[in-house]
Amino acid sequence: MLRLNINLEKLDKQYFFKGAKGTYADLTLIPSRESKYGDSHFIVQDVGKENRDKGIKGPIVGNAKPIQSNNREPHPDTPRGKIDPADVPPPLPAESDDVPF
Repeated sequence: MLRLNINLEKLDKQYFFKGAKGTYADLTLIPSRESKYGDSHFIVQDVGKENRDKGIKGPIVGNAKPIQSNNREPHPDTPRGKIDPADVPPPLPAESDDVPF
């Protein structure tokens, strides 16, 4: 699992878009080489392919770091920033129309 920390004030509203269930912003996680705070990725707002082709870069809006679940230590062979398969929860059961609500 990764914990994200996003500064909403840095999001550029011109790249927001309306979806069926709300207003969205596309964000990209980019692996960090080194961080003195333990962050494994930084978060960049996507500006669209056309703007990227023009050399426009999205703002860095936050960072991410791995967190442990179930109070387990990571497997010693798991590189920093990689997900230990043992930490991935099992898939949810398939939806069924038999649910009474």
